[in-house]
Amino acid sequence: LAGIVSKLSFVGLGAAAAVLVYSAYLWQQRRLCVRLTAWLVVITVLFPGTWLGRGILLSGYPVYPLTVGAVGAEWQVYCPDVREEAFGVYLFSHYALDGDGNVITSGWGWLPRWSLWVLQHQFEVVIPLGVFLAFAVAWLALSRKFEPAMIAIGIPICSVVFWFLTAPDPRFVVSSFWLLAIYVMVFSLNSLEKHRSVAILFMVILLAATQLRHYRWISPDPDTGFYPAQVIEVTQVETDTGLVINVPQTRINSQNPMADDRCFASPIPCTPYPDPALRLRGENDMRHGFVKDDAITCNEMTLVAERQSAG
Repeated sequence: LAGIVSKLSFVGLGAAAAVLVYSAYLWQQRRLCVRLTAWLVVITVLFPGTWLGRGILLSGYPVYPLTVGAVGAEWQVYCPDVREEAFGVYLFSHYALDGDGNVITSGWGWLPRWSLWVLQHQFEVVIPLGVFLAFAVAWLALSRKFEPAMIAIGIPICSVVFWFLTAPDPRFVVSSFWLLAIYVMVFSLNSLEKHRSVAILFMVILLAATQLRHYRWISPDPDTGFYPAQVIEVTQVETDTGLVINVPQTRINSQNPMADDRCFASPIPCTPYPDPALRLRGENDMRHGFVKDDAITCNEMTLVAERQSAG
């Protein structure tokens, strides 16, 4: 639950682990523990409830960038912006472009290019899948003996399936692929009758070397330990409502797609893409946030679309 609260993509792994552990407990006890079940229900409501409430306070949506459950608050993010961001997540995670650069919005046409893109991520995908396949073959050759603990491999499998069906970006599934590899490695090494400790030590060293190969040591700043945030050049843009916004001079566009458009330590409010309709909720007070004068709710967008289709 803590993992789901911090990152939504953890829901596949977290939910599968919770269901498996609770099911194993019920199987062992052979009876329903009312007190434990009640505590689990309370925790399940409180943790996600706090997270959903945070989403509403920050954006007006409990599960941003999904528009489900929009509360219609004054500070609610402009509905077309939310849907555009959700589409951007789909486009980026599915690598949903054909050879001509056209967006693939349906079917499985995105799968071939996506597969080639995913296989370029060695640490996130290729190495753990290689370890998984190698030790799966070793387990089949050495033992093939099923143990109840092997059910735990269903946890990362459920997580990988959830990842593939929702947002299959390799950076969202690193832990699940490595858990899958480690589970199979443990099961196969456990089936060894001789030199088990030596084999385990060798694999620990090998995995540690694999991990360290993809990390870069950054020494602390000699004065304070922390490096100061980067200061960049900004220009001031005034919106239609009179709000003055700092805008980085370098922004991502068609001519410069790899530009760094972050604000870093620039004075606030700062954004690389200012909206002309943006204004403060409270006069001369940023503590209350921002709104857009031309904001439209998702329900209103749905009604407009239905009227247009009916007309």
